[in-house]
Amino acid sequence: MSGKALPNQPTCLIFPPDQPDDYEVIILEPVVENRTTLHKRCTKAELKELPGVQIVFSKEQAHLFRRKVDQGVKKGKATKREAMEQVLQEILVSAGNP
Repeated sequence: MSGKALPNQPTCLIFPPDQPDDYEVIILEPVVENRTTLHKRCTKAELKELPGVQIVFSKEQAHLFRRKVDQGVKKGKATKREAMEQVLQEILVSAGNP
């Protein structure tokens, strides 16, 4: 299989809590054919048990991420999952992690 290698571990997007100790977490599974997105709420203690790579958003980053994902979906160019991956790439590149 050629092309860009996705990390072979899940990527966990961790959003800041609205209430203390109530984090919103989106887990992007790495399997290409059957990419699944798991959405859950976690406490701070549970965050330590999440698999794979963890990306923790600030409130501003979370807002920007959601807005960009929604724009990507609205344009009809991507599924929500594809839009998330696209925006995530942009964020990682702008943060200096290609």
